[in-house]
Amino acid sequence: MTFLRTLVLHCGALAVVACTATSMHAVGGDRSRGEHIAARECAGCHGTGMARGITIQGVFVPSFSEIAGRPSQTRERLEAFVQIPRHPMPGIPLQADELQHVVEYIISLRD
Repeated sequence: MTFLRTLVLHCGALAVVACTATSMHAVGGDRSRGEHIAARECAGCHGTGMARGITIQGVFVPSFSEIAGRPSQTRERLEAFVQIPRHPMPGIPLQADELQHVVEYIISLRD
């Protein structure tokens, strides 16, 4: 596959995710449910609460509190990243409502 074709496909996928993330964000999430889901699905790499990041396969994996504390972090960015993860993060099969809850939990850690 050519570079241009790959680029176009990725841009199209990101546009779909952006639209989905925006519409999902309108509903909102529940922080306590998100914490429970994150503990079950994500804590092995990201930790919970105010844990520190770790290195996996030579790549720094930030904790949820470090992710939440990024100045440019938004709910939409988090939703998009979980839906199209980068190495070493595996694809996590979350339902739309579960994703909203996890994002709400992560965002709540910046306070």
